[in-house]
Amino acid sequence: MPQVSALDINIAGLNRRLSDVIDTVRNLIAHHSEGFNKFIENFERELASGTVNIDDYCNNAKDLIRDEIQNLNNLAQVEGKGQVLKSTLLTLMEVLRRYGLLKPGEVEELEAELENVNDVNELLTAINGAYGMLASLLHRVACEQEDTNVRYSLVLLAESLINFSLGASLPAMAYFLASLAIAHGRKNIATALTKKIGDDLEQMASFACGVVKAAKFLEERGIYLSGEDTLIARYGNNY
Repeated sequence: MPQVSALDINIAGLNRRLSDVIDTVRNLIAHHSEGFNKFIENFERELASGTVNIDDYCNNAKDLIRDEIQNLNNLAQVEGKGQVLKSTLLTLMEVLRRYGLLKPGEVEELEAELENVNDVNELLTAINGAYGMLASLLHRVACEQEDTNVRYSLVLLAESLINFSLGASLPAMAYFLASLAIAHGRKNIATALTKKIGDDLEQMASFACGVVKAAKFLEERGIYLSGEDTLIARYGNNY
């Protein structure tokens, strides 16, 4: 059965191709680590050639994440963790502006405020909030898509962002690779990757869209779920 790529499909609600959205998240991951970026590039090459070995990728991802976390810790000690986090946050704010989640004036105000913020916990909270904003948008847009591969790919991207915000780098990377696989028409690879981290692709997408539907129902009645509420709905109280 021929594999059909969804990469060039234009996404209603974002006015962007799926490949553009994937590249946005890829660039955020690359901002964390060049090693992650090379890992993704290698996966995409093997995906195109049909030589992906899921077990090898999961094992290699564990080793890579351990090494990269150590590298990031070393970088933080040399340059100052606050500066590393500020750089990440500035990149995220620009992404939020491009996706219509922040106005240009709001970005400028936040950048000015950021100059005087050095508390690591405050910066981490802001970063996690930014990831959550983008993930929420992707979840909502995903559930409006008729094309199954586009819907699944966007849900997986949202899950990747959420897990990066939670410090869960392994599932975050697995979700991103799964998103890339399904966008290339390789649902079997995406299903195997999500299964490796104890998830089910179809159930996950169905549940995510169920949460979105419930949130919209409540919003129509003036009740708004917090980001924490939606995380608990997805991951339980131990998220």
